[in-house]
Amino acid sequence: MGDRSAIAEGKRTDGPPRRHVPRENRERTEVSGLMQCEYATPQEVVVRDISQFGVGATTHGQLPDIGEHVCITLATGDELRGQVRWTDGQAFGLHLESAFDLGRLQHINRLRSRLLADPAETAQRDDNRG
Repeated sequence: MGDRSAIAEGKRTDGPPRRHVPRENRERTEVSGLMQCEYATPQEVVVRDISQFGVGATTHGQLPDIGEHVCITLATGDELRGQVRWTDGQAFGLHLESAFDLGRLQHINRLRSRLLADPAETAQRDDNRG
């Protein structure tokens, strides 16, 4: 059996220590999309955060299985293809098959902010430009 103090401190006692791999920087967002799974019908999801090779999302539908390959088509038309790595409640995480351009995400977030802005404010800003 392992050492109780090591277990209390969260250290592994069943083998050599694992190398700590820091997580990639993640960008917070809230973009809706449609997820197509291998074993379920297409369903709506909300992408909550994204990094170059990872996505965190939520759904009110059926969660995909860990290891399942899915494709999320964002409202912007961007496609995110990857494999489910974890699930927790209605949330799940994907490891992307190819790198996502975080500059594209920043553009999406700016566009969303502009669309959600007060229409009078947006009209005034447009009038000042012309």
